Amino acid sequence: MKLTIWFAIITNSFGDTSNIRGSEGDVKGAVAEYCRSKRPSELCQADDDEAIRLFYGDGEECGLGGDEEGHEIESQEIEVNPPTDPVAAARAAVEALRFARDCLTIAGADRTKQRISLALSSALGAVRHAQNKAVG
Repeated sequence: MKLTIWFAIITNSFGDTSNIRGSEGDVKGAVAEYCRSKRPSELCQADDDEAIRLFYGDGEECGLGGDEEGHEIESQEIEVNPPTDPVAAARAAVEALRFARDCLTIAGADRTKQRISLALSSALGAVRHAQNKAVG
């Protein structure tokens, strides 16, 4: 399975950098919010791509950001393979379900979180089963 991780590095006029990681929409949204925070009256109605283009310029002319250094939005693909050991695979599933449960708690998706909690309980049983099978 391949995962794509998006990241951006924003450099301001003082040379300070900020690193942002997440989905493509999250990263573009964060860069656009940075641009809007610097020039709210001009960029408040622009969508994310337009706000970034107007703030930094399009290469030939300077944007509204003036002396702001710029940003880079890039992505990296990572190959993720599940563990071949049954106990390790079951533990990885438990960790993934815990992460999903925590994300759903933050998102406020209570009904889905309840279903993930049931799946987590089942996955913990799968860990016990894999451990018992490995011993016996």
